[in-house]
Amino acid sequence: MTWRPSKQTPEILAIIQSALECGCTRRASANIAGIAERTFYDWLDNEAADGPFRSMIEAAESEFERRVLTGAISHPATALKLLERRQRKDWYPPTEKVQIELTPNLEVVWDDGAAGDTPGTPAAEEAPAPAGDTEQPG
Repeated sequence: MTWRPSKQTPEILAIIQSALECGCTRRASANIAGIAERTFYDWLDNEAADGPFRSMIEAAESEFERRVLTGAISHPATALKLLERRQRKDWYPPTEKVQIELTPNLEVVWDDGAAGDTPGTPAAEEAPAPAGDTEQPG
């Protein structure tokens, strides 16, 4: 296997830092620097929590936030929307999780307007009375 030099050069790191400070996403910053997004995250994952690359990333993202907040004086709504989208965990308003439990409770009521009819069938027309039970009005 041949050895390749690392792409993590001071020039590439400066490009990433500058892009992040201007508000670019990590993906866009990697693309601007000419590296794959996976490479960017590999560098981040392979470094200690207080390593120089991770520290640079956090500082650059904090600088962007500072710039937005400085501009918030003249455009506060725009600044808040931008921060809500970019720094969601820090700026997005908390939402409550609501759990809804549904229990089936079905009650079928048939009202056809005719008493004694079979539920669910249209009201039957008046049937003629049996032959022996007819009453004559009188």
